[in-house]
This record gives sequence, structure tokens and C-alpha cells, in this order.
Amino acid sequence: IRTFAGFDPLRDAEERATLPDYATRSHFARYRRYWHDRAGSGPRIHGLKLYPPMGFRPIANEQSMFAGRDRALGTIRRRWAALGLPFDELAARLNRSLEDLYAFCSEHDVPLLGHARHSNEAGRCLGVQAGPIGWLDVLSRFSNLRICLGHFAEAKDFELGMRRWDEPQRVPPRVWALHGIDRLLAMNAAGPSRVYADLGDMSEFLWSALLARGR
Repeated sequence: IRTFAGFDPLRDAEERATLPDYATRSHFARYRRYWHDRAGSGPRIHGLKLYPPMGFRPIANEQSMFAGRDRALGTIRRRWAALGLPFDELAARLNRSLEDLYAFCSEHDVPLLGHARHSNEAGRCLGVQAGPIGWLDVLSRFSNLRICLGHFAEAKDFELGMRRWDEPQRVPPRVWALHGIDRLLAMNAAGPSRVYADLGDMSEFLWSALLARGR
């Protein structure tokens, strides 16, 4: 068993703005300190996990994403108001936390696990942020990350890709099964990228005749 600790960019953004000694007491500081010291005590945490269905993109968040009336967003608005933080800077602050995380993981070879399936979302329509396509944008900037894309999209994407394998022009660009795999393999072949994926919790492979048969 390999334990991964969750990284919450929202909490990190709040701690950056509210902790006077953020550099030593924040959760991110504790992660960094643990990673530097882990060899001496035997590793208990083997990497970090990100969960975009909570409502953020893996990178390049835009403030317009947070303009809805979803209950989860309302909770964040009230919390930030109580902390005295400007809600209109939410996207920029999330991006800074995420970019610093990727920079640290790249420099110190910290494995990342990213939830990459539209599931377990914190609010209405937030699960779409987990799409694996968003991780390609991360890798274009942090090319030597070691990352595993958990759950690897939707079975229906694979089915659509297999039905139209010889007609890729008819498949929407964001369908991961046909377009994303090619880009991922090309990225791995062209440089230092180390990107993996798992099909955990994709039970459709057990009962879908098309997926069971393969191409």
C-alpha cells in the first residue's frame, strides 16, 4: 500500500493570505518538510493527490468559473468574506498554489495522483473540471512531472472512440479516448514526461461487449 496525502489548493490559498508564518506552519510547508526528511524515518507518504472535482482545474483557472450560484461556491464566498479575502482573486490565488505545487513536485520528483474522471463532484457541474485534457496543459509547462491519472476519464469516451476509430474528425476534440491518448503517448515519447493512468472503478469494462472485445 502506498499512501498519498491530499493537497487542497483552496486551503493553501487561504493559508498564504492568513498565516503570518505560512512558510513554516502551512500544510504545504509540512509536506515539503516531510519530503525532505522522509528518508531518515522511513516513508509513510509516497506522494500527493489532487481532486479537481472539488471545483478547480488542474491549471489555468479563470474567475468566470466561479460566477455561478452553486451551494459549494456560496460556501466559499462566505468563507472568504469572513477571512477578508477578495473573492474576485480566487482563480489567480488557486493558480499560484497549484503552480507552486507542480514546481516543487518537479524539482523533488514527488509523485502526483490526479482524479481524472467526472465523478464525486462537490457541486453541480464541477466534475467536468476533472477531465484528463486539463492535465495536458499542466504537462506542457511542467514536463518532467511524475503523475498518474486516476480513473482515466469515462468508459463512454472509450466506446465512442472505438466506434469512430477510423473517423477521428467526427469525434469531439475533448473526447479523451481518441485524442488524449495520442497526445499523451507523444508527450511521453518526446521528452521527460512520466504519465501513467489507471482504470480503477471503471466497472463498464466488465459488462460492455464493445470494450471487452477491444478494437
